[in-house]
Amino acid sequence: MTKERDDALALARSGAGVVVTQQVDAAALEAAYATLGDYWKATSKTRKKRKAPAQLATAAQIKAWAPQPTKKALGSAAGVVHDVATGASLVWGPQGVAYCASAAKPKVVQKASTGACFVPHVGMAACGANTVTVYDDTLKETSTIAVQDVSSIDSHATGKYCVAMKTSGRWSLVSLEASAVLAESQADTGDRATSAIKVHPDGMIVAGAVSTNGAHRVKVWEVRDQKLVHAFDGHAAPITAVAFSENGYHLASCDAAGGVKLWDLRKLKELKSFDVAGPCTSLGFDSSGKYLAVGTESAIIVREVKPWTEVVSVARGVAGLAFAADARALVGVDAGGGLAEVAK
Repeated sequence: MTKERDDALALARSGAGVVVTQQVDAAALEAAYATLGDYWKATSKTRKKRKAPAQLATAAQIKAWAPQPTKKALGSAAGVVHDVATGASLVWGPQGVAYCASAAKPKVVQKASTGACFVPHVGMAACGANTVTVYDDTLKETSTIAVQDVSSIDSHATGKYCVAMKTSGRWSLVSLEASAVLAESQADTGDRATSAIKVHPDGMIVAGAVSTNGAHRVKVWEVRDQKLVHAFDGHAAPITAVAFSENGYHLASCDAAGGVKLWDLRKLKELKSFDVAGPCTSLGFDSSGKYLAVGTESAIIVREVKPWTEVVSVARGVAGLAFAADARALVGVDAGGGLAEVAK
């Protein structure tokens, strides 16, 4: 574990904000922690030393992007995730979940969903008001797990676990193999989740946003014991999305007033902030961590990381977005369920 992570955990465990784990199966939970720890040890150092691929899109190529024709995925949509390995996208919304393979007609399950994610080695998962449903890669349902009041979901890279955020600001660690909730965090009085939950690339921390009595915060928790690592303050409006960079050093967040903030996870402080026109709906880093895209109701803005300078602004409103492989395109979905790439 890095010194920065040790410092963050020491901060979390030293006083206010420490939460209590509600264990369902102590043995299964310890086995989960061991699996997560093994994954972190095997991948974190390699990932941080990884160089950007030679085929990564250049800023000049991204400047030439334009919206491509849309195809209807759902009647309405709230978000999208993209699998860079297969080129497939997953769209979700009040009318269901659509699996969109490259150049193929979407496969749709008509089951109202508040969030969805790809699950490595398994397929995908989606959440509704009180359930997490797991599907194989043909969108055939394989299991349903009871998780009350769930609003968003993200998976761990092992494909064995996911985290499910509740509207109350609590989140659950879920075993997909056992189809059971292993543990659940607590929340501050008055917390209401406002963004989807996200798993850090090393799988040991998660982040999500809450509003509490008019205050808007990004919270970061340790997966082990669900303890609060840090809460970032500074947004003036409800936070609509959060995203980790691939190297694990940065966390981005955006809000309903057009505010975007970058947080340094090593120093636990604000690194950069800027504003875009209109309410932000989504944001995400590309898989190399070189670019950050921000989606609003009227545009998609791409900035280059570290100089944080704008590369391009494309007039296309989105409810959700995700980078394709090597930042060669963006996949966006609008509120009407129209899915399209933004590319050259």
